[in-house]
Amino acid sequence: MWWQTLLIGIGGTFFGGLTGWLFGRKRQNIDDIDAATKTFNNIIKSLEEKINNLLEQQKKDTQRIAEMAKEIENLRQEIENLKADKQENIKLKKRIEKYEKIMKDNNIVY
Repeated sequence: MWWQTLLIGIGGTFFGGLTGWLFGRKRQNIDDIDAATKTFNNIIKSLEEKINNLLEQQKKDTQRIAEMAKEIENLRQEIENLKADKQENIKLKKRIEKYEKIMKDNNIVY
């Protein structure tokens, strides 16, 4: 019965190898899942930081836009004031030209 001993040895080796392979695969799958989970957590953390930075930048940009809109409104008002002053200056210039003409016509030196 040497063949029984041989079959028991071969069967035991085969069964041990198969068992080791199956449990090793499960452990390898668990390690792969852990690595993937860590990678995804790192990606999520990185994206959260980027989102928070973008939200902070958006707040600053919104505030800056509001300030610029107010400044634009002030500049528009200033332009309207300058246009009104220009109209007044044109009227005064015409009035001065009129008086200069009168003075010239009457030989008055100024």
